[in-house]
This record gives sequence, structure tokens and C-alpha cells, in this order.
Amino acid sequence: MARAETEGGGEWLLEGRAAFERGRIVHAIDCFRRAIETSAGAPQGYLHLGIALARNAEVYEAIDAFEAGLARAPDDFMLNLTLADLYFRLSVSDKGRRHLRLARDCSSTPRERQLVQALFNQEAEREKRRIDRPTFERS
Repeated sequence: MARAETEGGGEWLLEGRAAFERGRIVHAIDCFRRAIETSAGAPQGYLHLGIALARNAEVYEAIDAFEAGLARAPDDFMLNLTLADLYFRLSVSDKGRRHLRLARDCSSTPRERQLVQALFNQEAEREKRRIDRPTFERS
């Protein structure tokens, strides 16, 4: 695929997103890593990398990608929201709630606040059905 001349890894993000949509997850992960390298760690690259890694069942690596993005942009709404969602799916509710609160605090539009509320409601329903609560803490 020919890459357009864009700033800061944007061409790698576009190629990665196209690969992800076509189901070529490993190629997408490679593109997102290149986007991060060429854009000095832009949060959007970490967001897409984390999503692709999670889709590829590389959970710890996905968490690391989201956390690395948040280390560079702690107020990034989508990074916090997406990490909260991942933690909730892994039944790590405390961390999920922490990142959901951060997402709520940095939300700036009614749509973002709706996304926070929807995830909160979804987690409340999950919590009703939850039996086991693994911690997914590293040793």
C-alpha cells in the first residue's frame, strides 16, 4: 500500500486501521508500532495498538500499550475509556472504575459523557452476573 506523505506517523495509522478492518491484526499491530515510533509516541497510536493487541488476545501487552499512552497523555479520554472497558471485561473492576472516573473527568462533550454512562451501565449489568473476580495482577 502506498503511503501518503503525512506528518507524525499518520500514514502508518491509516494503513494499520485498514489492515485491522480487513482482519489482518498482526499487520495492523506492526503498523501501529511504526506509527508510535515515527510520531514520538502520539496517544492515538497507543490507542490503536492497544485495541489491536487486545483483539489478538495479547492482553498484558494491550494494557502496557494503553498505560504507555496514558503516561504521555494522562487526560486522553479515549485511552482512559478503552482501558476501563478492557479492565471491566477482565473483571478487574477497581482499575476499570478508576479509569472510567478519569475518562469522565476529562470528557468534554455530551457524546463523551454518554459513552462514560453507557460503559458504567454495562459494567453494572456485568457485575450482577459476575461470579469470579481474577485480579490479573503480575507477580
